[in-house]
Amino acid sequence: MAVGASFLGTGWDLGQRRLGAGLSTKVDRVMRAPTRVTHRLLLAVLKGKEAKQIALRDPTLSLLLVPGALPPDGPSSWKGHLKALSALTAAIARPKTRKNRIDALQKLYLAAVSYFNSAGKHTRFEAEVAEWLTPLSTGLDDYAVAEGL
Repeated sequence: MAVGASFLGTGWDLGQRRLGAGLSTKVDRVMRAPTRVTHRLLLAVLKGKEAKQIALRDPTLSLLLVPGALPPDGPSSWKGHLKALSALTAAIARPKTRKNRIDALQKLYLAAVSYFNSAGKHTRFEAEVAEWLTPLSTGLDDYAVAEGL
C-alpha cells in the first residue's frame, strides 16, 4: 500500500509469519488450527496462549494492541483480523503522497518493535518473532532512497 500495491494478502496463515523456503513445503499430516489473535499494533498474529498471557499480565497493553476483549472463538478472531487489516490499510493509504505513505508505514514498523519489546515482558515469543520487521523496514528505506523519496 505504501509503495503503490493495489491488493493485500490477509496474512492469516501463521506459517507466513516468517520468510523461508520451508513455508512452501507440503505437509501431509493433519494439523488442528491454532487459536490466534491479531495484535494490530504489533502488525502480527499471536497464538491464543500468548495473547492471554499479555491480557492477564498487562490488561492495558492488551487493550491497546487488541481493542476490546480478546476474541472468544475462531470466527471472532477472523473478524478481528480483517478489522485490524482494514484499519492498518487505511492508515497507510490515507496520506496523499507516496513519501508520506512510506513514512506512515515506517512509523508503524518502529512502533511495532517497541510494542513487541513491551509485550515480550509478559510472554515468551519464539526467538525471532519480531525480527521479521527489520528486513521489511530496511527494504522500505532502500526503496525510498532508490526512488528519491
